Amino acid sequence: MEQRPIRRSGGRSSMNMGQLKTHETENPNEELERYHEGGESVLEERLRQEDDVIAIAMLKVLHELRQHMKLVQDV
Repeated sequence: MEQRPIRRSGGRSSMNMGQLKTHETENPNEELERYHEGGESVLEERLRQEDDVIAIAMLKVLHELRQHMKLVQDV
């Protein structure tokens, strides 16, 4: 099986490091074994989880911005 390097998008900043606990395991070797067993599907799932967290945060910011704009229009 060919080993390919893990590609990370530049859009995934270290801002979320330490905050995403959903995919962490107590045994790092277990995660490595899952990666080898499941191929890229495990990695893709982790990236999707991170994307979901980012999308939810962006939606919250957008909602707050809309609320602020609504208040500004009312003044």
